[in-house]
Amino acid sequence: RLVRPTCGSSCGAASITSNKVTTSGDDGIGIFGRGDTGGVRITSGAVATTGLRAHGIQAVPTTGDIVVDSTGSISVVGGPASGIHARSTSGDITVSVNDIEVRGNGNGIDLAATNGGDITLAVNGNVSLYGGGQFAAALLGGAGDKHVTVGADGLLFGTGSGIVSQGRTLVLDNHGTNRGNGARPVPNAVPGGGV
Repeated sequence: RLVRPTCGSSCGAASITSNKVTTSGDDGIGIFGRGDTGGVRITSGAVATTGLRAHGIQAVPTTGDIVVDSTGSISVVGGPASGIHARSTSGDITVSVNDIEVRGNGNGIDLAATNGGDITLAVNGNVSLYGGGQFAAALLGGAGDKHVTVGADGLLFGTGSGIVSQGRTLVLDNHGTNRGNGARPVPNAVPGGGV
């Protein structure tokens, strides 16, 4: 069951550590982190969700940075939903992932820093999309710089694009395999947005 914060009109920084999470049902987000003043840090093992709009991990701070370290596997069945969905309005986003599998209408990794924050993504395992309607294994939005490292065991696979970067510079350090439709910048695209 998703437990949302009950801190009134404003929450401070959020720090979440989880070994294993399983949810079933619509809106059943696996891990939800919100930090209004101070950012969000999430360290997670395995996450599995089934249902509509059931992101594996979602982070939505109002101020501050987002850090997500996913060392286990993330499985998402249903849509629209992504393995990791993060939005920062005033900070940077740093994400490290192992395996992500999305079955349904959604992206593997969907990150947006809407006020010029930078995005750093490390893919150490397989990010795989199955089914129709997916846009990208990794969708990166916002006006800041993006740096993506795909490790030797990394794989981006799906019916959509491998990596899509909206906005400024994309630096891709690829030691793995991309079986999507490649990495491509999308200039002048609207940063952020939903899944």
